[in-house]
Amino acid sequence: MTLYTIYNSIIERAKVTNPIPFLEQNGFYVFKRSSENNAYIYLHGFTKIGDEDIRTSLKTDGHWISCYHDNTPIGSNINLVLELYPQMNCIEAAKQLCYAAGIDTAAYFSKKRLDINCVNNASSLDKSKMEWCPQSDKPSLVLPIETGINEGIAYLKGRGISESTIKYARNVNFLKFLIDGIIFCGYDHNNELRCATKRSTVDNVEPTENKRDLRGSIKAFAPVLPGSNEVVWIVEGGVDALALRDIALRQNNEPPTIIVTGGRNTKTWIDNPRLQKMIKTADRCYICLEGDPGEKFVKTYNAIIAQRALVLEKIGKKITIWPENGKWQKGCKDMADLNLMKLNNGRK
Repeated sequence: MTLYTIYNSIIERAKVTNPIPFLEQNGFYVFKRSSENNAYIYLHGFTKIGDEDIRTSLKTDGHWISCYHDNTPIGSNINLVLELYPQMNCIEAAKQLCYAAGIDTAAYFSKKRLDINCVNNASSLDKSKMEWCPQSDKPSLVLPIETGINEGIAYLKGRGISESTIKYARNVNFLKFLIDGIIFCGYDHNNELRCATKRSTVDNVEPTENKRDLRGSIKAFAPVLPGSNEVVWIVEGGVDALALRDIALRQNNEPPTIIVTGGRNTKTWIDNPRLQKMIKTADRCYICLEGDPGEKFVKTYNAIIAQRALVLEKIGKKITIWPENGKWQKGCKDMADLNLMKLNNGRK
């Protein structure tokens, strides 16, 4: 079986795959009609029935077909994805659709099905791009067109983040916006999006929805806010990273490079060669300890100690816990709180 045949098989599989999981996982509002086989798609958040942007439905031959609100044809699932994401190609669109629906496209490339000519042609691949990439069978993430930008900026400013830092974070593709949240982005060696952590900007959401990774994210590709190579900080959350940059700027210091792990118990990022190099070559490296109350603090402290020990073991670098013993100023428990407190008190 040739690569062409394999790719064509994946594309045909995607055309008969329900596109609703892909749309929902990428932030679009989908209103399901009387059955699971018909849906209205809202590109910029739900308004009302009849104001949908796109309609999609399952036809009797098993294919999904979409059209615009005014009945202008879009076509197959592949055409739908390419309409929403013009930068994609057909095979990437097919992989995204299949992955969202839980279909393992890697099975199409199994040794039993792959023609020997495909294997022989592997020598022509660009070896420089075949770098460390855990779970490489997963497609790279694709975010929907940015919406809710003004709301997201207002949320960050409300938490004490400056407009200049927001602009910088957007320019380096660390920060993106959705209609109901902000996204902190991590990339692989080919600059493809591999990790997207969402922070909700709306009220009354479930605790599990307040902070979560978008489906398909790989924690090993932790988001990085670029800065000085001489100083590296490791923090849990994206807002902490933005706050730390602002504190450095107000103190007339060059902002550090900041790695956002996504949690005190995450460890796979330590195996990432690019992050290892950042830490190893830095003059100073700090890991931020959040000041959780009561018994939770003990678990937090032990988890940070474990992360620090693993960095020392795998990278050979000693990192400093900050603040020492987790002694935060009264009224704040993390870098975002500290930054806002300094602003409110007129301090740097």
